[in-house]
Amino acid sequence: MLETNGNQRYIFSSPRLRENIGASAQLSRLKDWVTTAVRSCGADKGWPEERPELCPTGSAADKADSSTPASLLTRQWVSRSSGKVIFMVETEEQAQQVIGHVTRTVLAQAPGLDLSGVYISMGDKKTVDRQLLEEVHAEASRYALNRPPAEARFSQMPFLAQAKDSNLPAAPPLDIRDEANDDKATPHSLPSRVKRYQAYQSRTRLAGLASGQSELLAELKKGSKLALNPTELANALKQELTQAFNPSSTVPEQDAQGSSQDLRDLEKRFEDERYPSAPPVPDELQGAQDAPLSKVAVIHIDGNGVGAIMLNLDLAMQRVAPEDFKTATGCERKDSDATRCFVLAVSQRLDQAVTAAFAQAWADVARWASANPADPAAGFQVAPVVPVILGGDDVTVITSGDYALPFAASFLKHFEQNTGADVLLRHLHAVGQESVTGPGPMTAAAGVAIVRRNFPFHVAYDLAERLVKRAKGVGKAQQPTCSTLDYHVLFDTTVLEPAELLASYKGFTTRPFRLQPEPATGSPAEPSPATGSPAEHSPTGASTPEDGPQYATWDSVCRRTARFKGFRDAQDQADQILPFPHTRAARIRKLLSDAEQSGSQSEQAETLRQVDAQWEDAKKEVRANLDTELGGPHTLYDLLELGELLPDSFLSEATKLAPPVQSASRNTRTSTEAQS
Repeated sequence: MLETNGNQRYIFSSPRLRENIGASAQLSRLKDWVTTAVRSCGADKGWPEERPELCPTGSAADKADSSTPASLLTRQWVSRSSGKVIFMVETEEQAQQVIGHVTRTVLAQAPGLDLSGVYISMGDKKTVDRQLLEEVHAEASRYALNRPPAEARFSQMPFLAQAKDSNLPAAPPLDIRDEANDDKATPHSLPSRVKRYQAYQSRTRLAGLASGQSELLAELKKGSKLALNPTELANALKQELTQAFNPSSTVPEQDAQGSSQDLRDLEKRFEDERYPSAPPVPDELQGAQDAPLSKVAVIHIDGNGVGAIMLNLDLAMQRVAPEDFKTATGCERKDSDATRCFVLAVSQRLDQAVTAAFAQAWADVARWASANPADPAAGFQVAPVVPVILGGDDVTVITSGDYALPFAASFLKHFEQNTGADVLLRHLHAVGQESVTGPGPMTAAAGVAIVRRNFPFHVAYDLAERLVKRAKGVGKAQQPTCSTLDYHVLFDTTVLEPAELLASYKGFTTRPFRLQPEPATGSPAEPSPATGSPAEHSPTGASTPEDGPQYATWDSVCRRTARFKGFRDAQDQADQILPFPHTRAARIRKLLSDAEQSGSQSEQAETLRQVDAQWEDAKKEVRANLDTELGGPHTLYDLLELGELLPDSFLSEATKLAPPVQSASRNTRTSTEAQS
């Protein structure tokens, strides 16, 4: 077994986004390195070809992994994931040769990456079973206690210059033909130089992988509408606006050095003021460059229950119907090779489901962006999603703040659809939950950290990861487990501790949101039983600290947001709802916060009476029953933010409601007010 260790430390050891992306690319190449080593050492000789059912011929993952065509896979492979590869060889000498070959490859192509390899004897066994898998993992744990850390490879003594943004010593340039000029002139460490060089190729590979899954993305890529990073959003918008306002002018195309320039600009979009800012742009284009990057989002998505499958292999295998097991693995459950085939099939099918969901969500964002351009006069249409990590059941992307929540919700929806339709994965959604039987979709949790464009990426990722943990806790508490979505908008950087941030508004929000359909009974606009009615909280609908708000469904949240923005039912002439006044909404939210922090019951009661008065006045302005449409004043905390974060094109599709006529101009105005 060969596996990488300390992956998050390795990815986020630098505050530079370019290096974060390059490190992610290196981690995803472990399968290639091991496959090459096995063949170079002759350890693949004599093994029969893999079962056709376990060869993902024609899949996007197979196309991206050109060094490992499905037709060359043999039955020696047990598991092939982005951070861990398990396989069999004939002799101890071959095991040592393969581990040594991969180690030398990593030292050259990913210096600083913490890789370990161990092997055990299979004794008289010819196939892998659960006991052998447990033994090899135990051996890896023992070995980890006795080896030096990866950082020990780069001693700074004596008298070595320190690298920029790192505690490691500086290293000379790589002397590669297309190494960026600014990288050559900067004292980077050796791990940083290699990461930075590989970063752009990583995003290009992921873009190609997703494009292969979606015809719409392929067309966008052909037409240069598929942005590989947020800077390309700015560059595309700059060119479109320049041509719109001055048709005779042109903007030069990127040259061969454009990739490294894009990466440099992208990195600086996420750095705080301690680091140098991006190169200045002309005043007339400053707004165009800044517009799509005023707020950006880091999205982290993690699947539920994947670890339980591997910890309970026997139980997981028993949950799969016999005919489906044979279809997916090519063997019966009682076959001596069943465990190996099952583990390999799960890892491959899960990877395909995640990749397809990523591509489908990206295509959805492309469609919403094309229907909701930043400036209709310029005809600007682009897919504002940056792939960072796509491996196993983990996904990390960067996107415009306006499309972060739609992307996350779309990914979760497609992930459930893909796994629910998979002949194997549909049986593995509730391993370890005896009360849940029958097939169903696998679920996941998404955390979205929305920040300003100069915010450090690693801090935003830490917040997104904390949001995922909170969302997982809610989703796994449901029966059956459901997908969940959580988010936080962080514009005030005085407090950066995730736990403190999330606890500060616990009593005012219905997050994390549950991705479940509304009950068949009742209007979609009514509060669902899980959400709770306003009467169940305080008289004003504000939740009390003792009970707290329940977790709303995503469908109900989208509808409430649409009604908050004045979306109407085009088929109902009596529907004359108007947008909720933002000033009044902010005032009510402030009063609710004051009531929560009031020092006496009399002060709290007086503040809540003011909330009631403001709420009744709002009903007259909006011309609708707000208790039914929005669920009560306590929902305004979320709705004020969601009104800015969910584009009209997404809300129209999600709710089947029509936006108000002045929505576009109003959105532009309120977005500007929010930023200021």
